[in-house]
Amino acid sequence: MDNVTSLPQKIALAILSLALLAGAIFSIVQMYAARDHKARIAALEQSINEPVTGYADRLAAARANSGTLEAAVNRQTAAIKAQADQARATLATVQARYDAEHAARVEAEKRVAVFMSTPPKGPTLDARIRDIDARILGELK
Repeated sequence: MDNVTSLPQKIALAILSLALLAGAIFSIVQMYAARDHKARIAALEQSINEPVTGYADRLAAARANSGTLEAAVNRQTAAIKAQADQARATLATVQARYDAEHAARVEAEKRVAVFMSTPPKGPTLDARIRDIDARILGELK
């Protein structure tokens, strides 16, 4: 410092020294920050790539489970559709039988109404009973 004689030179030298010191401090801070970032990156990579418990393995397991679940849901859906088809077929059969039985009942009720509304024919009780008997036998054929 013997070569520096004037006050402006001393101030300039002090400012340069402070700037150099600030740069060195900044570099040291950046070095520690980079080390912390590297440690954080390493920890994150480990949590991603750790066997069994890492995110990559857990994601692969989740995808496999999703595929298994989707296949099971598809099988269940197919079974439900098959059961619904069978139920519709059974319902159609039952409905057809009901319709046929209902039509037969309606027809029988009409014949009974006609039978009941037609008085027996014959001058005597015996003739009227024979008429009723003949009509009943005719209905049974």
